Amino acid sequence: MLRLHSFIGFLVLALLAWLFSEKRRDVRIRILLTGLGLQICLALLLLKLPGAQQAFLWLNNAVQALEESTRAGTVMVLYAAILSKVIPGVIGHLLIASIISAPAAVTIAKLMIPE
Repeated sequence: MLRLHSFIGFLVLALLAWLFSEKRRDVRIRILLTGLGLQICLALLLLKLPGAQQAFLWLNNAVQALEESTRAGTVMVLYAAILSKVIPGVIGHLLIASIISAPAAVTIAKLMIPE
């Protein structure tokens, strides 16, 4: 029943996209059906193949790590921008401090949340 509910939601989402389309008459049925078919194939792949699930979980972890790194880099740049008016050459100091403290941060993180 849950899969039927998901499938109906999938079709309703496609219907809503068509309803809000600016040019409903220009929608090509072949492209629409190809896209829906590819989505169903991907869903079956994720539901039925255990190796595919693990691969996507690994990919998800990689994207999350990239997101966290981006956030940390942005914070460092903002600190550098704010402090550069007060302390000349602060960018080099922040970069060195970040590199030096990385092993300690990883150690503490692994102690707090072991895998």
